[in-house]
Amino acid sequence: MKKLLIILSCFIFLLPLISFSQKILKEKDIQKIITTEFKDAQIEKLEKKQEDNNIFYYGNIIFENKKFSLKIDGKTGKIIEKKEVLTPIDIKAMELAKTILDGEIINWSKEVDEGEATYYFEMKDNKGITKYIEINISWEVGEEE
Repeated sequence: MKKLLIILSCFIFLLPLISFSQKILKEKDIQKIITTEFKDAQIEKLEKKQEDNNIFYYGNIIFENKKFSLKIDGKTGKIIEKKEVLTPIDIKAMELAKTILDGEIINWSKEVDEGEATYYFEMKDNKGITKYIEINISWEVGEEE
């Protein structure tokens, strides 16, 4: 009886440790989750961090010419947080679009080619009318002197 009580006590003590040691997904599994959710995404950075008793993967991706930061649960693979990271040029293009049309940006996208970026904005003006603005930015790289 005493032996059974000791075994039962050990089991009760070890049960939380066993559940805590739930399998953590490997980096290649997280990469597969990202590329499944975001087709043709380019993964720039992916790192695993422990917060309290949880494991998370933090990543930066380029998807449809936009940069996003992701927070992914290391046990379930669920994407917990997705934030768009705006570049300084993105912000300036948005400010310019708002000076052209005083209104709200509903949707936007950009295409980036060598030496050129084109921004497409879908906006609603103050009367609720949807309008479209295209802003093209190009640059040349000069030769070193």
